[in-house]
Amino acid sequence: MKPSVPLYRPILSRALSTAWLHRELWPLAAIAGIAGTGTVLNDVLSQANTALAFPESADGAVGFVSFLQIYFSHLMAATPTNAIISFFLFSGIFLVFFFLVIGAQHTLLRALHRAATNKAVVPLKTLVAEARHPRFIRMFVINVFFKLLIVNTLLVGTMLLHTFDINGVVADAFFGFIFACTIVAVVLFFNVLSVLTLIEAAKDDTGMVASMEKAWKMIAKNPLVCLEMSAMLFGADLIFTVIYIILMVLLAVPFAVLLAVAVGVGSLGAISAVSLGFILMLLTLTISSAGFMTTFTFSAWTELAYKLAKAKAVTARVHQHAARLLAHFT
Repeated sequence: MKPSVPLYRPILSRALSTAWLHRELWPLAAIAGIAGTGTVLNDVLSQANTALAFPESADGAVGFVSFLQIYFSHLMAATPTNAIISFFLFSGIFLVFFFLVIGAQHTLLRALHRAATNKAVVPLKTLVAEARHPRFIRMFVINVFFKLLIVNTLLVGTMLLHTFDINGVVADAFFGFIFACTIVAVVLFFNVLSVLTLIEAAKDDTGMVASMEKAWKMIAKNPLVCLEMSAMLFGADLIFTVIYIILMVLLAVPFAVLLAVAVGVGSLGAISAVSLGFILMLLTLTISSAGFMTTFTFSAWTELAYKLAKAKAVTARVHQHAARLLAHFT
C-alpha cells in the first residue's frame, strides 16, 4: 500500500474519536502505558538514552545497579528467615506490578478491538472478563520476548559502538554514526513489530508465532506506511504534551491565588485544603492525559492493522478474479 495523506486522515480521526468517546479506558491505558505508549519513536529514544547511559566497564556496571547491590548485600547479612521474607516480598511486589501492567495492556487492546466496531461504552463486566482471559499469558510472553530482544540489541550495539573512536579518527566517527543509525533502525523495527504483534494477538486471538508472522508481513509490505505512522504519532504526542503543559499552567493559576490568600489569612486548614486540591487536580490531569494519549496511539495502530489487512484481502480477491478471467479466455 502506498502511503498517502488520505490513508492516515481517517485512521487518526477514528483513533481520536475512539480515545475521546471511550474515556472509561483512560485509567486502564495510563497503567498500560508503563509497558509502552505505542508512540514507538518516543520508546526508541527512551531506550537509546538508557542504553547510552549504561557504563562501558564492568566496574561501572556494578555502580549502575548499586541499588540491587546494596539490597542483596543487606539480604545476605540478614537472618535466614528475614532474608526469605524480604526476597519473596520484593519478588512478589515486582511480579504483581508487572502482571498488573501487562494485564492492563491486554485488556486495553481487547477493548480497542471492540471499540473499533462499536462506539458504545465498554462495560466494566467486559473489561473484567477480558482481563481474566487466558490470552493474558500469551501477551505476557510477547512482552517479555520483545523487551529482552530490544534490551539485548541495544546493550550489544552500545558495547560495539564504544569500540569506535568517535572523537578521534574521522573514519571511526563516520562508521560509528552509520552503525548507530543502523541500531536505531533495528530497534525501531522491533518496537513496531512488537506493537503490531500484540494487536494481532488481541484482535484475532492467535498465538505468538502466528501473530508475529502477520505483523512481520504487514511491515515488510508496507515499511513506509509504518514509518510515517510512527512519525505522525510522535508529532501528535508532542502536540498533546504542549496542550497538557498549557492546561496544567492554566489550572495551576487559580490554586496559586487561593494558596496566596490562605497564606495571607494564616489558616493552616485552608493551606492544606488548597494543597490537597492542587495535588488531586495534577494527578487527575496527568492520568487523564497519559490515558488519552496511550488510548489514541494504540487505537491508531489498531485502525492501521485493520486497514492493511483489508487492503491485503482486497488485493487477494482482485488476483483471484483476474486468474478466473484469464482461465476463461484461455
